[in-house]
Amino acid sequence: MSNAAVTARRKVVAAKARRELLPGQSPELLQALHVMTREGHLNADGLRKLKQVNHLVGLVAPALAGEGPLNILEAGSGNAYFAFVLYELYLKKAEAGVVWCLEKSAALSERAQRRAN
Repeated sequence: MSNAAVTARRKVVAAKARRELLPGQSPELLQALHVMTREGHLNADGLRKLKQVNHLVGLVAPALAGEGPLNILEAGSGNAYFAFVLYELYLKKAEAGVVWCLEKSAALSERAQRRAN
């Protein structure tokens, strides 16, 4: 198999990539997190990460359906993909609540802080 065929197989084009998004999930956030390309495509790694994060969102969604402001803690947050997606889906519209991220790696913590600002 040629390199071009392998590359084409690993890329989900923008029109199909939007089908992978949860309601309320923006391509702009995923592009800022480098999960999606600037053109809105998903490569194999981006698709894997998006499916992983969206699966976790589905697991915690029932706990986030309550009344009042939410306080969310992500321990071992790494690049904080999960925290950013939770903020966008559950806190941004309500303009209430806080997402806390704990990360041992200073470099990862600083990267997430830069993205948050």
